[in-house]
Amino acid sequence: NPGPPWRPLSELVEHAGALVERITGVREALAAAGGLPVDHIDPKAAASLTHLGLVGRLIAAGLMADTVVGVAIATGLGDFYWQATMGGAYPLSLATAACDGAGPADAATPRLLQEVVEPIGSAVRDAASVPVAVLRSNVASAINGAAALIGATEPSAASAAEAEAARLLGGGRFVAPESEPGPSFRRSTCCLLRSLAGAGEQVCADCPLPQ
Repeated sequence: NPGPPWRPLSELVEHAGALVERITGVREALAAAGGLPVDHIDPKAAASLTHLGLVGRLIAAGLMADTVVGVAIATGLGDFYWQATMGGAYPLSLATAACDGAGPADAATPRLLQEVVEPIGSAVRDAASVPVAVLRSNVASAINGAAALIGATEPSAASAAEAEAARLLGGGRFVAPESEPGPSFRRSTCCLLRSLAGAGEQVCADCPLPQ
């Protein structure tokens, strides 16, 4: 354990209070950004955006390891540590030992979805009753976003990242069967941002709702 300010990521699944604290913090930040009372922010929307932020960071790290570094990560909740900062990507740390004997690199991200992303989604569903379809669409959006980020920052790995994203977006247990990765990608459901008071016409780039 690296110690404070690092916290075990497993707390979000194993201790309901830690996840509720994060959702509450996101809800308060959304309210402050919009100049609104906290009770004007839909709790389910705050929980969905919390989930999207959490899994987006994890999936980007996993896909980067697979396609850019070529390192397989033996991912489990116990391998990750995080800092509960607000605004932008939260700090994420992985134990060096998690890369030892992990198997083929192209198996790492599917394992990340199963062993880390899915439990976090289940915890968010239990804590805030966010629909499973929204959570799965969040995962799909995060996969597409991670591939786009790699394409923009590591052009030599763009094709590999897009191919891996397409494989992961093929549907199944952990992600919604979305469109192909790339600029035309659209989620199957809204992340609930549009339900926020004061959000107006603001939509995400991959939002399925009409502009």
